[in-house]
Amino acid sequence: MYIENRIIYQQILCGKVLSSPYLFKVIFSLFALIFLLSIRCDAQEIKKLFYENGKLKAVGKALGEQRTGQWRFYYPDGTLSAIEQYKAGFLDGKVAYFYPGGIKKAVENWNEGLQEDSTVNYFENGQVKSKGCFDRGVYEGLWLFYYENGQLKRKGSYKGGLPEDLWEFYHEDGTIMQKGSFKNGMEEGAWLFYDAQGRLEFEGSYRDGKKAGIWYKYTKKGKRKVWENYEVQI
Repeated sequence: MYIENRIIYQQILCGKVLSSPYLFKVIFSLFALIFLLSIRCDAQEIKKLFYENGKLKAVGKALGEQRTGQWRFYYPDGTLSAIEQYKAGFLDGKVAYFYPGGIKKAVENWNEGLQEDSTVNYFENGQVKSKGCFDRGVYEGLWLFYYENGQLKRKGSYKGGLPEDLWEFYHEDGTIMQKGSFKNGMEEGAWLFYDAQGRLEFEGSYRDGKKAGIWYKYTKKGKRKVWENYEVQI
């Protein structure tokens, strides 16, 4: 159609009828955005770190001085030591660490530079060493710790990075060693202690991490005798 002797081209874009001047602005803005994004992508460069002997230590992408994406780290002999994920210079995502022999050492999860969610640590023989969760960089919830032979070493919960509630400790053969509760990271309330055969040996209480009240010692026949009497620390 002709209006004031000018041709107005009508185009359909996102369901709207646009005149050619407005359409030109939209297209120009889109091209400008694509151009800026391409510049940002091109700004990412591969960076390498080296040991003093010239061996490759690490390789990954960086945006300016900030690491981004996947980084791989190596021992001096060239074997892989870690695979880390970065975002804006901070660890972000799943991270894996390895022993020199290639056996997995740990698997962690990170979020903007803080450990989050599940973590598993391994002995060099492949057995699980410990496993549990982090919340904003500190231990949280149930954690399990093991001996290198696979036997449970201790188990208990954390709250805000400190031991809380019931914890149990075991000898390397799996027999109970001791158990009791924590409050704000300190022993609190009744605790029981066992000998290498799993027989009850001592019984006593803690208050704010210090022994309190009467403590008892058990004979091998199970008879209880007063062992110590501690004054309560106020």
